[in-house]
Amino acid sequence: MIYGAAIALASAFILALVRKWGWLEWAQVHSDGLLYEALSCHFCLSFWTGFALSIVAAAVTSNWWLLACPIITTPITVRLW
Repeated sequence: MIYGAAIALASAFILALVRKWGWLEWAQVHSDGLLYEALSCHFCLSFWTGFALSIVAAAVTSNWWLLACPIITTPITVRLW
């Protein structure tokens, strides 16, 4: 439970920071097609950011059940972001 909350909060922070620094807009401008659509979707960005963080958390803790966290943390991240 605590890992899910930490991953959701960290994902929201990372996405807010990426948007504030303008990296998200830059990536959207310099991409096309499917990648542009994925970068424009808050749900997709929340899922993939949470998935990347859960991979790191799973590798650090050796608890591979953490790879299921993005399913739970995505709706939380979308609301926070």
